[in-house]
Amino acid sequence: MAAKQMRSPGDDPQAFSTHPLHAGGAELARMLGGRLLSPAAEPAPCARLELDSRRVRQGDLFVAIRGPRFDAHEFLEDVIARGARGLLVERALGLELPKGVFAVQVEDCRRALIEMARIRRSQLKIPVLGITGTCGKTSTKETLRHLLEGSVRVHASPKSFNNDIGLPWTILNAPVDCEALVLEIGSNGPGEIAALSEIARPTHGCVTMAGRGHLERLGSVDGVAREKSALLAALPADGVAVINADDERLAIFEEAAGSRRILSFGIGDRAQLRAQGLRMRPQGVHFELWTPGGAHPQRLEIPRLGMPALRNFLAAFGLAYGAGLLPRAQELLERAASLPPLPRRLEHKLGPCGSELIDDSYNANPESLLAAASVVDRWPRLQRRLLVLGEMAELGPESEELHRELGAAMAGRFDVLLAIGEGAAPAAEGFARAGQGALSLGPGAEEGVALGAEAGGAASLMLPSLQAAQRWLMDELGEGDLVLLKGSRRAAIDELVDALVLAAVSPERSARRDDRGFPSPGAADAS
Repeated sequence: MAAKQMRSPGDDPQAFSTHPLHAGGAELARMLGGRLLSPAAEPAPCARLELDSRRVRQGDLFVAIRGPRFDAHEFLEDVIARGARGLLVERALGLELPKGVFAVQVEDCRRALIEMARIRRSQLKIPVLGITGTCGKTSTKETLRHLLEGSVRVHASPKSFNNDIGLPWTILNAPVDCEALVLEIGSNGPGEIAALSEIARPTHGCVTMAGRGHLERLGSVDGVAREKSALLAALPADGVAVINADDERLAIFEEAAGSRRILSFGIGDRAQLRAQGLRMRPQGVHFELWTPGGAHPQRLEIPRLGMPALRNFLAAFGLAYGAGLLPRAQELLERAASLPPLPRRLEHKLGPCGSELIDDSYNANPESLLAAASVVDRWPRLQRRLLVLGEMAELGPESEELHRELGAAMAGRFDVLLAIGEGAAPAAEGFARAGQGALSLGPGAEEGVALGAEAGGAASLMLPSLQAAQRWLMDELGEGDLVLLKGSRRAAIDELVDALVLAAVSPERSARRDDRGFPSPGAADAS
């Protein structure tokens, strides 16, 4: 028997007052226009929702999502064995369900997940704070979470759960006593922010910045700004739009916000919420924080590196301020000073042979590379400054020229640029040409191409792999060298960082590598 058509997204989600996770199988089937496959006795409420079969715990509702390279229906037996209380599936199971476990069949589990999130969102009567932008979404979200959690029961997206799977997961797993919900909203193409905002229905929204990210699908930076601004256009009439006053696309943000209240942040005088008297140090950023109508600034220190950290703090502060959720002044001071480091986002680490690493390998686009370089600009110079760069992905037809342009911009700031892989190679060319370097084969020509200036000048090297880069760095790094490591996720620069950190901590273990040039599981586990 075919499953019933799921409810139309246009139907009113407010028709249901029960939390979807607390509904039994029969009621959940009614919510989603699905079919109850197992008329089991009504179970206790599901504890939470899970999409990853490996993470299912006792009492969970498991949603069997299908993707281009996987089908979660293949793991249903394992999910049941792990204690799942309910299953949301697209086809008949072909297996017997234990007593007390229900299953609901729907036409499309991904759409059903969204529908459950819409229903749950309609039941929430709390501030919902949405965050988007080319750079800084996750950092701003984590900063906001930290600022609030001392005084408010806050629930926020984990990691970078910002698409049509991660966002519904976050909404549905918010605790029932949650007092504020923080949602990260991402986009790879036109219309995605608007669609996700329709699910999230944010009461307050922030665009951190618009830059050269996802140009492959969004076309131009103006296109990026318009896509991000869809979050602001989705706010209610009494919502608050938090926008970057220093962004060149400010006018696009303001137009999208319309008649809604605007709270701008930045370091320029036109920002309502602004940081002045900046002092950048390797330990963090010191600044004076001015708020709208404030007669005196508050002196703050955040233990994170550079202007990106400051911008993200201001964005997070703006959302908390706009929503009326700020802690008291002394507590704010303490929360700001105790911000935890964000993994692989301008994270300071010790490298081999007395070198220092700035791990910014989480992701990369032109704006975030320039921001990371500005951190290096302010770092005390001891010896050489090196940039290890993997490809910056999704830049569209201008990718080669943008890499070359960014490489040239790095020439006066770094002594050496290592470009890893074919996609990053134009950056090495731009770096060498800007420093009047001659294209030539150099030491290590068996693995790469050196584009070098005369002895003592800046030099760049194109290397084919992470393994080749690791060998070069292990041979060349010395006391006082500073290395910035950056690239898009698919460049896997984080693997290189981990290998270098291991070499610093345990040189004898780092020497035991597998055939890829990275520490093997056996070597890492050896005592």
